Amino acid sequence: MCLSFLGQIIYGALIFVAIGLTLTSMLTPGWRSFKTEIKKELDKLKPIGEIENIHNLKPRIPETMGIFPFLCRIPRAENAKHLPIDAENSADWSYCEQWWKGLKYWEQLVIVSMCLALITECFAVVWLVITLCACCCRKYLIHFLSIIPLLATIFLSVAIGFYVHYQNIDTITTDVEALPEAIQKSSEVGYSFYMACGALVMNVLAVFVGALSEKLSQCCL
Repeated sequence: MCLSFLGQIIYGALIFVAIGLTLTSMLTPGWRSFKTEIKKELDKLKPIGEIENIHNLKPRIPETMGIFPFLCRIPRAENAKHLPIDAENSADWSYCEQWWKGLKYWEQLVIVSMCLALITECFAVVWLVITLCACCCRKYLIHFLSIIPLLATIFLSVAIGFYVHYQNIDTITTDVEALPEAIQKSSEVGYSFYMACGALVMNVLAVFVGALSEKLSQCCL
């Protein structure tokens, strides 16, 4: 029983780390970062005003984005800091609001999957406490220790899989199509995405540790 108890403690630690990574990834604006590169052939744009317009348009493109509207960030023209959108910049907020209202199906799926993963991980903690405090039927309750993080693993896999597949699709809809050809846009996944990947790894480990604890409990170890 001591080994089984130790396994459950390790299981709990893994789940807590998974919850921390999942929650942090959901509440940080680093799921996707956008880049705008101005080509060197600016001599094709003869009027100087056109070159200035390029730089004026650039701040309208988000620098980083999360999966919620309050994590949509656009760099301000007057400084290099990438501050959150607020009511002072109605044009920027209009973009973020429009993006949120027009979410693609895969973006909705990512958000729902991440929320379900977090709920499942929290439920895993509750179930762990129940199994540790149970005076009877413990050997039956412990069976679910590996099943619950398995569900979280599935939810996270769906979110990560869809995001990495579709994230490069341009969802910017305001003024971007009017950008001169001298500007190239690209996007790549950021640190929040990798935190979600870390949460996935923690849940996979929790599945194996939970299954091992179950076997040890059956063997009365």
